[in-house]
Amino acid sequence: RKEPLRIGTTFPLIDSRKFVTEFDFEIEESRRLVEFEDRVDEASDSLDVLKKRLESSMIG
Repeated sequence: RKEPLRIGTTFPLIDSRKFVTEFDFEIEESRRLVEFEDRVDEASDSLDVLKKRLESSMIG
């Protein structure tokens, strides 16, 4: 039966606190990026709507 991996003993070179904060930072950054992309999508959608309205008002 193998021993369970213990980070402190298996990887003594990794400072676990530093590792956790960098990981949290990565998660936060990617979450912000997703939110930003959503906003860009919304903006381009409303631009499309405006463009269609403008075109139809010019034709009509």
